Amino acid sequence: MIKVLTTAPELRAIASEWDELADRDPESSPYQSATITLGLWRIFAPHVRPQVITARNGDGRLVGVLPTGIHRRRLGPIRIRVLGPLDLWYGSYFDAVVAAEHPEALREIMAATRRRGVPADTVAFPHLRPGSHLAQGARDTRDYLIGVESIRHEIPLAATGGDAGRNTRDIRRTWRRLLEAVPTARYEVLATAAAVEPWIRRFADLHRRRWEAKPTASIFADHVASRAFSSWFARLADQDLAELHVIRTDEALLAGLCVFRWQGCIYGWRQAADPAMAKHGLGIQLTQQAMATAGARGDRLYDMGRGAESYKDTWSARETGLLRSRAPGPGIRWSLLEFAGQALGRPWTRRWLQGVDGVKPAAATLPTASASPHAP
Repeated sequence: MIKVLTTAPELRAIASEWDELADRDPESSPYQSATITLGLWRIFAPHVRPQVITARNGDGRLVGVLPTGIHRRRLGPIRIRVLGPLDLWYGSYFDAVVAAEHPEALREIMAATRRRGVPADTVAFPHLRPGSHLAQGARDTRDYLIGVESIRHEIPLAATGGDAGRNTRDIRRTWRRLLEAVPTARYEVLATAAAVEPWIRRFADLHRRRWEAKPTASIFADHVASRAFSSWFARLADQDLAELHVIRTDEALLAGLCVFRWQGCIYGWRQAADPAMAKHGLGIQLTQQAMATAGARGDRLYDMGRGAESYKDTWSARETGLLRSRAPGPGIRWSLLEFAGQALGRPWTRRWLQGVDGVKPAAATLPTASASPHAP
């Protein structure tokens, strides 16, 4: 049975079931859990209208969740309603959560995105890993176009702290130089609410300072969101879902890295370093220390997230492609826009569907599904 949830109370009511389902799904990441998805949505994207599609079996047990919401985006002369991720761009990956014993739930959920009752003019699912449920579902249906979006980096870890690649000596040398300049600097992992709370607001302030001169604003530019995030992230630490890795002195935060923990892997989420200390490579130092800590305790993988930033080449990381899928909307507004574009010679809808970040969908260019990183 398919049901679409559109209010915060409805989402809170299924949160524990949703988390249990995500924990059993070998393809899930922390960004598919209810705790993190709903937290990111509530703090950073409350303007997105929930349109969370759920599937239950004959016994009433939750067997599928697609956490989508309605976004508004300009296309041609009008603003269209886009069905996309509930947490907007704040989660690194997007996917449905599906019970392994109910694969039909994915087909039912994807069919629900194309029904006329959904108040959206088109569908856009970004940040899909090749082995994700949505990537497979898009391949299996004619409704969706799918293309390459970006890449992700992941580093296998071992008891020694992972594969540090060819720059280990340089990283150690830079760390020694940092200690010469700031003798009281030290690396710490803050993994409880009590330990996180004194430093997480400073991390948000540091992130804001890091990005204040950039064209793209920090996600913590909103002070209300910054306070809400700080208390929420501290609570996640007590649930073993998050850690704050820091390089600090007794008085000051020099650099910070927020990570999520999930099924024996750690996921780097946001990082910030003091701009005045850029020559010390604090971000690289912090990432290396975080990998060493995670590897020593037995974590299997460090996921560096999406994007092709140059600093990720410091390590011998595995690269895999990320995908994006799109589909035309089932409503009359999309049909009218398509008709108007044809009449005026302005292919607004065709451009929206044909290209995915400039890459036309071609089966030969798509990354193939790989084994889940969570498998032993």
